[in-house]
Amino acid sequence: VLDLCRGEDPSARVDLPRGTLARRCYGRLELVREPGAAPPDPAPLPLPGELTWGRWHVVCAPAVYGGQPQGPWDFWLDRASAPSLTLRPRQTGDRLALAGRPEKSLKKWMIQEKVPRHLRDLLPVFDRGGQIAAAGGLGPDRAFCPKRGAGAWHITLSPAPQAEQTGKE
Repeated sequence: VLDLCRGEDPSARVDLPRGTLARRCYGRLELVREPGAAPPDPAPLPLPGELTWGRWHVVCAPAVYGGQPQGPWDFWLDRASAPSLTLRPRQTGDRLALAGRPEKSLKKWMIQEKVPRHLRDLLPVFDRGGQIAAAGGLGPDRAFCPKRGAGAWHITLSPAPQAEQTGKE
Protein backbone atom coordinates (compact mmCIF):
# COMPACT_ATOMS: atom_id res chain seq x y z
CA VAL A 1 0.00 0.00 0.00
CA LEU A 2 2.92 2.35 0.70
CA ASP A 3 4.31 1.67 -2.78
CA LEU A 4 0.86 2.47 -4.17
CA CYS A 5 0.83 5.80 -2.31
CA ARG A 6 4.34 6.71 -3.42
CA GLY A 7 3.91 5.57 -7.04
CA GLU A 8 3.41 7.71 -10.12
CA ASP A 9 0.51 5.82 -11.76
CA PRO A 10 -2.66 7.88 -11.07
CA SER A 11 -4.91 4.82 -11.43
CA ALA A 12 -2.86 2.05 -9.80
CA ARG A 13 -4.50 -0.58 -7.61
CA VAL A 14 -3.61 -3.49 -5.39
CA ASP A 15 -5.80 -6.32 -4.10
CA LEU A 16 -5.62 -6.79 -0.34
CA PRO A 17 -6.76 -9.70 1.86
CA ARG A 18 -10.47 -10.30 2.56
CA GLY A 19 -11.71 -8.79 -0.69
CA THR A 20 -10.41 -5.28 -0.02
CA LEU A 21 -9.10 -3.20 -2.89
CA ALA A 22 -6.71 -0.28 -2.46
CA ARG A 23 -6.68 2.10 -5.41
CA ARG A 24 -5.01 5.38 -6.14
CA CYS A 25 -7.26 7.92 -7.87
CA TYR A 26 -5.27 10.98 -8.88
CA GLY A 27 -3.66 11.66 -5.51
CA ARG A 28 -6.35 10.00 -3.35
CA LEU A 29 -6.09 6.58 -1.78
CA GLU A 30 -9.37 4.64 -1.67
CA LEU A 31 -9.96 1.42 0.24
CA VAL A 32 -13.10 -0.34 -0.97
CA ARG A 33 -14.76 -3.70 -0.41
CA GLU A 34 -17.39 -3.47 -3.08
CA PRO A 35 -16.77 -5.34 -6.31
CA GLY A 36 -16.20 -3.19 -9.37
CA ALA A 37 -19.39 -2.37 -11.21
CA ALA A 38 -19.85 -3.85 -14.66
CA PRO A 39 -20.77 -1.41 -17.43
CA PRO A 40 -24.50 -1.37 -18.22
CA ASP A 41 -25.75 -2.86 -21.47
CA PRO A 42 -26.53 -0.47 -24.34
CA ALA A 43 -30.06 0.94 -24.19
CA PRO A 44 -32.08 3.29 -26.42
CA LEU A 45 -32.70 6.69 -24.86
CA PRO A 46 -36.39 7.67 -25.07
CA LEU A 47 -36.63 10.96 -26.99
CA PRO A 48 -38.20 12.68 -25.15
CA GLY A 49 -38.14 10.80 -21.89
CA GLU A 50 -35.94 9.57 -19.11
CA LEU A 51 -33.91 6.50 -18.34
CA THR A 52 -31.83 5.14 -15.50
CA TRP A 53 -28.68 3.70 -17.03
CA GLY A 54 -26.32 2.16 -14.49
CA ARG A 55 -25.40 4.83 -11.95
CA TRP A 56 -26.98 7.63 -14.00
CA HIS A 57 -30.44 9.07 -14.42
CA VAL A 58 -30.77 10.70 -17.85
CA VAL A 59 -33.57 13.13 -18.70
CA CYS A 60 -34.16 14.25 -22.28
CA ALA A 61 -36.63 17.03 -23.06
CA PRO A 62 -37.41 18.85 -26.31
CA ALA A 63 -36.31 22.49 -26.30
CA VAL A 64 -35.39 25.39 -28.52
CA TYR A 65 -31.70 26.09 -28.06
CA GLY A 66 -31.15 29.65 -26.86
CA GLY A 67 -27.35 29.71 -26.66
CA GLN A 68 -27.04 28.30 -23.16
CA PRO A 69 -23.56 27.13 -22.16
CA GLN A 70 -22.88 23.46 -22.85
CA GLY A 71 -21.74 21.52 -19.80
CA PRO A 72 -20.53 18.01 -19.03
CA TRP A 73 -23.76 17.00 -17.21
CA ASP A 74 -26.29 19.40 -18.76
CA PHE A 75 -26.16 19.96 -22.51
CA TRP A 76 -28.16 20.34 -25.74
CA LEU A 77 -28.00 18.24 -28.91
CA ASP A 78 -29.40 19.23 -32.30
CA ARG A 79 -32.69 17.39 -32.69
CA ALA A 80 -32.31 16.96 -36.47
CA SER A 81 -28.81 15.47 -36.08
CA ALA A 82 -29.89 13.14 -33.28
CA PRO A 83 -33.37 11.76 -34.03
CA SER A 84 -32.43 8.70 -31.95
CA LEU A 85 -29.72 7.97 -29.39
CA THR A 86 -28.37 4.89 -27.68
CA LEU A 87 -26.64 4.98 -24.30
CA ARG A 88 -23.66 2.67 -24.09
CA PRO A 89 -20.25 2.37 -22.41
CA ARG A 90 -17.19 3.71 -24.22
CA GLN A 91 -15.49 1.52 -26.79
CA THR A 92 -11.99 1.38 -28.17
CA GLY A 93 -11.67 3.95 -30.93
CA ASP A 94 -14.42 6.30 -29.68
CA ARG A 95 -13.52 9.91 -30.48
CA LEU A 96 -15.02 13.21 -29.36
CA ALA A 97 -14.54 16.78 -30.62
CA LEU A 98 -15.66 19.17 -27.89
CA ALA A 99 -16.60 22.68 -29.06
CA GLY A 100 -13.53 24.85 -29.52
CA ARG A 101 -11.13 22.01 -28.70
CA PRO A 102 -9.30 19.42 -30.79
CA GLU A 103 -10.71 15.97 -31.42
CA LYS A 104 -9.31 13.26 -29.13
CA SER A 105 -10.12 9.73 -28.11
CA LEU A 106 -12.55 9.38 -25.21
CA LYS A 107 -9.74 7.68 -23.27
CA LYS A 108 -7.48 10.75 -23.68
CA TRP A 109 -10.32 13.13 -22.74
CA MET A 110 -11.05 11.10 -19.60
CA ILE A 111 -7.39 11.02 -18.59
CA GLN A 112 -7.12 14.79 -19.17
CA GLU A 113 -10.25 15.42 -17.11
CA LYS A 114 -8.96 13.03 -14.40
CA VAL A 115 -11.83 10.58 -14.54
CA PRO A 116 -10.65 7.60 -12.44
CA ARG A 117 -10.05 4.46 -14.50
CA HIS A 118 -12.64 2.43 -12.57
CA LEU A 119 -15.37 4.94 -13.51
CA ARG A 120 -14.58 5.46 -17.22
CA ASP A 121 -16.70 2.56 -18.51
CA LEU A 122 -19.60 3.58 -16.26
CA LEU A 123 -20.14 6.99 -17.88
CA PRO A 124 -22.77 7.01 -20.62
CA VAL A 125 -21.77 7.57 -24.23
CA PHE A 126 -24.56 8.96 -26.42
CA ASP A 127 -24.27 7.07 -29.70
CA ARG A 128 -26.02 8.15 -32.90
CA GLY A 129 -25.59 5.42 -35.48
CA GLY A 130 -21.94 4.78 -34.65
CA GLN A 131 -21.05 8.44 -34.09
CA ILE A 132 -20.50 9.85 -30.62
CA ALA A 133 -22.97 12.69 -30.07
CA ALA A 134 -21.88 13.29 -26.46
CA ALA A 135 -20.24 11.68 -23.45
CA GLY A 136 -21.32 12.00 -19.83
CA GLY A 137 -18.84 14.10 -17.86
CA LEU A 138 -17.41 15.66 -21.02
CA GLY A 139 -20.33 17.11 -23.02
CA PRO A 140 -21.50 17.14 -26.64
CA ASP A 141 -19.50 16.66 -29.82
CA ARG A 142 -19.39 19.90 -31.81
CA ALA A 143 -21.00 18.19 -34.83
CA PHE A 144 -24.15 17.64 -32.73
CA CYS A 145 -24.32 21.10 -31.08
CA PRO A 146 -27.46 23.00 -32.11
CA LYS A 147 -27.50 26.49 -33.57
CA ARG A 148 -29.32 29.21 -31.63
CA GLY A 149 -33.07 28.95 -32.29
CA ALA A 150 -32.87 25.33 -33.51
CA GLY A 151 -34.86 22.44 -32.12
CA ALA A 152 -32.78 20.57 -29.58
CA TRP A 153 -32.77 17.83 -26.99
CA HIS A 154 -31.95 19.20 -23.54
CA ILE A 155 -30.14 16.37 -21.77
CA THR A 156 -29.45 16.32 -18.05
CA LEU A 157 -27.47 13.63 -16.22
CA SER A 158 -27.63 13.12 -12.47
CA PRO A 159 -26.66 10.27 -10.15
CA ALA A 160 -29.38 7.64 -9.98
CA PRO A 161 -31.05 7.08 -6.61
CA GLN A 162 -29.25 4.37 -4.60
CA ALA A 163 -32.16 1.91 -4.86
CA GLU A 164 -32.06 2.03 -8.65
CA GLN A 165 -28.28 1.65 -8.71
CA THR A 166 -28.45 -1.62 -6.82
CA GLY A 167 -31.57 -2.90 -8.57
CA LYS A 168 -33.72 -2.64 -5.40
CA GLU A 169 -37.22 -1.33 -5.85
